[in-house]
Amino acid sequence: MITNYHLILSSTADIGMKEERLESEEAQSLLEKGDSLCDIGRYEEAVELYEDAFKIEKNEVILNNKGVALDAIGEHDRAIEAYSESLEIDDNYYTAWYNLANSYRFIGEYKRAIRCYDRAISLEPSNEGAYFDKAHTYVLMGRKRKALKTVDEAIEISENDENSLLLQKAEILEISGKEKRALEIYDRILENNPIDLKALKRKGDLLVELNQFEKSLEVYETYLFHEDFNEEVWNNRGFAFFSLGYFDEAKTSYEKALEIDPEYSSALYNKGYLHHTLGEYKKAIGYYERASKVDSENEVLWNNLGNALYNLDRFDESIPFFVKAIEVNPEYAIAWNNIGNALDKLGEYDQAVQYHEKALEIKPDFEYALYALSLPLAKSGETEKGLEKVDLALDLNPNYEKAWFAKAKILYMMDKTEESLESLDEAIELDPDYGEAWELRGDIMEDLGKFDAGIRAYEKALSGYQNHYNTFDDMKHLHKKGKLLISLGRYEEAYEIYEHILQRDEKNVLAAVSKIEMLIELERYREAIAEANRYLEDFNKSDLFILRGKAFEALGNDDKALESYEKGVEFNGEEARISLSSMLGDMGEIDKALEILEDETWDEKLLKANLLLEKESLEDAKSLFQELVEDDGKDIRALYGLGLVLYKLKDHKRSAKIMDKCLGIDEEFEPGWLLKARIFKDRGKTKKALDYANIALSIAGEYQEAQELIEKLEERI
Repeated sequence: MITNYHLILSSTADIGMKEERLESEEAQSLLEKGDSLCDIGRYEEAVELYEDAFKIEKNEVILNNKGVALDAIGEHDRAIEAYSESLEIDDNYYTAWYNLANSYRFIGEYKRAIRCYDRAISLEPSNEGAYFDKAHTYVLMGRKRKALKTVDEAIEISENDENSLLLQKAEILEISGKEKRALEIYDRILENNPIDLKALKRKGDLLVELNQFEKSLEVYETYLFHEDFNEEVWNNRGFAFFSLGYFDEAKTSYEKALEIDPEYSSALYNKGYLHHTLGEYKKAIGYYERASKVDSENEVLWNNLGNALYNLDRFDESIPFFVKAIEVNPEYAIAWNNIGNALDKLGEYDQAVQYHEKALEIKPDFEYALYALSLPLAKSGETEKGLEKVDLALDLNPNYEKAWFAKAKILYMMDKTEESLESLDEAIELDPDYGEAWELRGDIMEDLGKFDAGIRAYEKALSGYQNHYNTFDDMKHLHKKGKLLISLGRYEEAYEIYEHILQRDEKNVLAAVSKIEMLIELERYREAIAEANRYLEDFNKSDLFILRGKAFEALGNDDKALESYEKGVEFNGEEARISLSSMLGDMGEIDKALEILEDETWDEKLLKANLLLEKESLEDAKSLFQELVEDDGKDIRALYGLGLVLYKLKDHKRSAKIMDKCLGIDEEFEPGWLLKARIFKDRGKTKKALDYANIALSIAGEYQEAQELIEKLEERI
């Protein structure tokens, strides 16, 4: 999602003022005051003074200088009117013709601009300024040969320094797309004067634009040997080092630029982008925000500020910055696509699709948007359409590992396991350290019952995440590694990961929560409580109250546990309600537990159904379990609950069928085998019941209910 920042080389037109004594002293005084205000950038006030002066004396100079002030504030139409009135007074006024030409160029009236430049040149044939601006106008018209011919005419008639003229010619060559010829000009200038600083800087900048970074560094070093206080050169030198992967050197160069000018937006942006690339997103955000105060009309800057927040999983916060990028440039497809990515992460799949489609409307061959669109389509149930889009992305770029990974995920959703594995193989071949791809491969292997292969894939995923972190110092990949260690039951190692993250960023709430979860898994309950209390001083986060409650509950301190869960409910709904309700249910306070639940989420409904089952409200429990199974027919918890209710209602036939579904999902689901044993026992089929009970015991190892049932069944035999 990161968008690169390109060097921008700008030039300003020479808009001149004419100084002349007026007949009226009062008008002369107003004219001089207006000129002084222009010098300090107070153009609106200057315009008022020029208008007052013109009321006193009708003079072409006053009108010309008024036009200059109006051009400076972007009111080019009014400026054109002022210059035209000036020329009605004096049709041979060179400066007004020249300025009028520039104004027409500003508003895109290129043919009129050329005519005005020609008139200015006819009045002062030896002034090359009009020639060069005329050449710039020809470039804007796409008439590059005309532009270069005009430049040569300027050099032929000018008596000024040859190197300064050649510099202007090189600039025209650059913007005409003739970079090699421009480099030849710079070399010619440097032959005449090896320390011509303007030529050195421009040559270095052009080499950067041409991606010849090592050569550009040699040029910049020569420049800085003679003058080391140019912030642009330090910034561009940093960009060259960055492009070559020398991040420390790039950082030093950007810092040098910012020492000279702390508000230099390009260096602020590039320093932020460097931190962004290294995964130091909070630092990146700080620099992007500083740059945005100086350069608020840069869509790339706003987009990458959104990216940094996105990479911190702050998806809601990222969207307004992508919107700002679009406000600056409504045709910026990257930002439209990134809004789609954020909405996808927030579970707003239908909206995400709309934004990805808008990006593709702007840029139909945008392979990243095609790949990104495929996932929310699939998640919203349109897997075939999702597959079609990701295949289009791969048609455009067969070496796009993320698209292969997305295709694997979609095929996995469609239960096309073998095809999914083939796509994962393509992704992993392109990027052997692709942690997410290895992790998905591990999930698939486990689903297939190939647990050893699954563990090997997870180990590869861990290695990939670690390699990415080692290369880019990227905290996000440490989080992924920690999560994967948890799924492998390696809690001590996961704890160390989160400790390391918190040493780097003590305010990282996600790491703090995960660390406390590990302490609970490791049965270090008192430490978990102490850590939760410490972080609750800074963050009133529901997760912290819930974890503290779990630790108190494990220590048998029910009052403190309930108090903590209740606090969590104040800050957030679902998880805290479930934790509090579960505890009350365990304490036998079923009615209180049921009052807390709000039926807002699937998990709350599942808990409510189980509490109703425990309360022996069998019909209500049956109705709710049936609703859950209709929503998700593959969730083994809901299926088992429904089967258990049906068993209690003596509907043994349907109960047995549902247990078969459970065991089809997980053949090592020991409660399913035990319930089947009970069903067959009640049917009088003792031997079958004994077989099923023994299977349950063999899976669990120690299973008191299964052991007791086996003993009763053996007595019958």
